[in-house]
Amino acid sequence: MNLTVKKYLSKTLNVPFYEKSSGFYKVKVKISRNSLAGGNQTGNSIQSAGAREFITSYLPEFYSYLFDQEYFENVVGGDLDLANQIKQDIKTSVLLETSYETTPKSEYKIAILKTVYDFDLKRKDLLEDQKMPEFASNLTFFNEQQNIEGEVAETTLTVGTLGEQNNLLNNGLRMFDTQFGGFEGQINLNADFGPLQGTSYKDFKWVGSCSISTNKYTKTKL
Repeated sequence: MNLTVKKYLSKTLNVPFYEKSSGFYKVKVKISRNSLAGGNQTGNSIQSAGAREFITSYLPEFYSYLFDQEYFENVVGGDLDLANQIKQDIKTSVLLETSYETTPKSEYKIAILKTVYDFDLKRKDLLEDQKMPEFASNLTFFNEQQNIEGEVAETTLTVGTLGEQNNLLNNGLRMFDTQFGGFEGQINLNADFGPLQGTSYKDFKWVGSCSISTNKYTKTKL
């Protein structure tokens, strides 16, 4: 097993992380062999998979747009043109760094995708321009999508290492890290992260249990 593969073995599938040494945001995903054929670094399937994971983690206010544009426009009150532009910008920035076999070998391979897209700056601009979509409606969409019911229903939360000047954790961005669409990666969380919006966190891992009514949370420094 080469050093590159070993480097990513401990990373969780579908949980983006920031690599300070390179300045890249990266994510470990499963990609079909056909999508990776010919060593293509920027195929549509590859870039779409990366964009989906990065938006889910770092811009969760656009989560419903990925699956139901009518809901995003009519319920969330989101701007479809803006959402489409952001998705396209992120998608075109995604590159394939490397790929390797699953264990056991399957029709999929493990792929490491990367981008230098500045999520922190984009969040800052959206908030300052008051163009950030509503988070609560996206949370409702996610809970319904995942059949999570009840006022205190629990969802899983995992957060990867953040970058240099990140407020990427705003609104509980990793609350969506539950199994969906056949993807792994999960933890429990029940929260309304609205009060965290606009706050900046650096090198923290958020764990725990946040209550919708009390907004309790814990944080652990990495």
